[in-house]
Amino acid sequence: MKRCISFLLALLAIVGLLLLVACVSKTTPSEVASEPSNPAEVTSAPPTEEKPPEEVKAEQEKLAGSPSTTAPKSEVIIECDPVSGRAGQIILTWKSSPISTGYQIQIALDEEFAAIVTDIGGGWDGAFYYPPAPESPALVIPAGGGRLVDARGNTWTVPAISAGKTYYWRVKVRDVATGDALQSPWSSPGSFTVKPCSPVVDGN
Repeated sequence: MKRCISFLLALLAIVGLLLLVACVSKTTPSEVASEPSNPAEVTSAPPTEEKPPEEVKAEQEKLAGSPSTTAPKSEVIIECDPVSGRAGQIILTWKSSPISTGYQIQIALDEEFAAIVTDIGGGWDGAFYYPPAPESPALVIPAGGGRLVDARGNTWTVPAISAGKTYYWRVKVRDVATGDALQSPWSSPGSFTVKPCSPVVDGN
């Protein structure tokens, strides 16, 4: 009798062990619970958003702003130089932003600036015009035309501004104090008319 009971207990133990092994083998990795990661350990600082280069340049150009012509503004009469029979001294003045340093100035015979008489400070390869007094920008054209020198020693030769004709002029920013490569739109054009006259002839 004792031997039968021992045999049954041994048999039950073997069956239980087999059932346990079967259950363990059926357990899938998805059924194994894993501890959730600590959000504080994986949280990182949000990335810094950089503005596109085009947007940065647009903001800089807006900061530079378009200059505004102040004199001669519209239909101003310029006296004739009696020696040359051409325009007397012409002083072009404008207002601009504090960061503006270099400029381009054009004078033309038409409002569309198709017939350019002179282009001072034009072209990226050439020098821009830097006024002697940056806080009060101006360009002085000598009587009868001639040589111009800016604050940095750049020179231009302005052709004669003829008497009896109307001229149009405009200005734009081409260089700024920050050193960025940008330019402003053209200003609204100003205009002036040179009074007709003839050179004085020495009768002696």
